[in-house]
Amino acid sequence: MENQSQEKKPNIFKRIKRWWKEDLDQDTRDWLKIVGIWTVDGAAIGSCITASVMAKKANKAIKTGVYSGYYLGQLNAYKEMAQNPYAQMDAGMKRLEQQGKVTKF
Repeated sequence: MENQSQEKKPNIFKRIKRWWKEDLDQDTRDWLKIVGIWTVDGAAIGSCITASVMAKKANKAIKTGVYSGYYLGQLNAYKEMAQNPYAQMDAGMKRLEQQGKVTKF
């Protein structure tokens, strides 16, 4: 009984290797290789397609954000001009005064 308990069970890799070489015939091994290659190939192609679709959506979202920011900025500028139409002229005159190019009258 001690001999049986002291015998080590082969690890999982040795069991798979034995199963692959001894239990499967050549046709089954070839079939499993082909299925494995097709599975990996399909996963790679699927991940590439998914990545390109996600990149396209991200670019569209970026462009939409840029355009909406541009239009929001325009609306804010129009709102500021409507509230104080002379604000830009006052700011420009202050800069010219600081540079000494004009004087207030």
